[in-house]
Amino acid sequence: MRLLLQALMVVLAMGTLVALWATRESNRPSQAQVIIFVLMAGGLAGDPPYLDENTNFRAAMVALALGVFSLRLGPRHLPPTTKRALAGAVVLLWLWLALVDVLFADIGVDQLVAPLSSLALLTLCGLASSPAGFTPRAISRSLLAVMAPLVTATAFISDAWRPCDAFKCNGAGGFFMGPFASENNLGAQAVVVFVWVLLGLTGWLRLAGSLFMLTLLAATFSRTAMIAALVCLVVFILLALPARTHGLRSPATQPAPLGVAIAFGLAASGIGLWLVRSAAPGSFSNRGEIWRAAHDAFRERPLVGLGLHRWFELQSIGRLPEHFAHSQYLLLAFAGGYIAVLLYAVVLACGLRHCTSLPGQRWVGSLPVVALAVVGMTEVAWNPFTFDGLSWPVLAVLLLSLDEPPGWAPGPPSRATSRGRARSRAGV
Repeated sequence: MRLLLQALMVVLAMGTLVALWATRESNRPSQAQVIIFVLMAGGLAGDPPYLDENTNFRAAMVALALGVFSLRLGPRHLPPTTKRALAGAVVLLWLWLALVDVLFADIGVDQLVAPLSSLALLTLCGLASSPAGFTPRAISRSLLAVMAPLVTATAFISDAWRPCDAFKCNGAGGFFMGPFASENNLGAQAVVVFVWVLLGLTGWLRLAGSLFMLTLLAATFSRTAMIAALVCLVVFILLALPARTHGLRSPATQPAPLGVAIAFGLAASGIGLWLVRSAAPGSFSNRGEIWRAAHDAFRERPLVGLGLHRWFELQSIGRLPEHFAHSQYLLLAFAGGYIAVLLYAVVLACGLRHCTSLPGQRWVGSLPVVALAVVGMTEVAWNPFTFDGLSWPVLAVLLLSLDEPPGWAPGPPSRATSRGRARSRAGV
């Protein structure tokens, strides 16, 4: 079974690369595609165990991303209102977490590099003028261009697989981790790439990319990621197919209603906290034990939290288990109290409104934010204080631009659009 999965992953990865090459519009990638590639590849490169603690490497990757972003190689767009609102919410969350950290945690000068690097990226990507072309299509193609070589290079390496444990097992007798320390890390990557593929690609390339990501999810056997992928696929089917059938793919760019967005953010945060507070010690593969210990620790200051770096201090004296939070909502509650969780609900709401501002099927645009919210239930989907392999999903939403061509929608192009593309390629 494992050999079959390995072979299938490599075949699909190579097929995806061929499809990417065959459907390219130019032999030179756009600046937007290069930026997304650097953000994802640079973040992921620092996640393997041999570079995980190297803050200088992460800072170098941030500097590279900032440098590529700052180059003026073509037209640039000022951030629209929805993007400024999202960036403001993200920066406000960061500032609150930083304030609590400074007040209540013991932070050394060497520990400032990662948080400040993350702030620089979040601020620039969200508030500065950005290069044109950060469309779902460009983003999804860049993500696949990172994932395909990564999987191809590691699929047959024995150290890239973890054996079954007491909590779960599959037919392959183990779980594919790639170069990372956990299969859950790779699973979280796969599910977010999957939703971008659904959102941004069409035809054979969408099919190849989707099958590639679903096979990768099966190999990781990350149950959180598989549940998130299932939720997003159901949302996509319920929203995208009726729109195609009834011709509802209008180019309107009105964001989701504010009330709906706020309800989404509050519901996701509420469910996340409810899971943490109601979990038994042995539930969710012993995540309940981590959650109970962390919840007991920050209960002394539930409104403002203890500061993110306080987590590692409590680990060092044995008050917290070795593992990290395994919950986005618990991490934020511990680091910044219920105020931070509320601010994250605002981030999710603003992200939903920004993504649904895209021309075409606006509700389908919510998929990247839905994936973040669901993955965060039992995993840390984003750490605002560092730049790593889980930073790019938030940065991609921040960079998402509204400059899609007038008839764009996540479906087959119309005859008129196809004729227009053919003429432009022919120089007509």
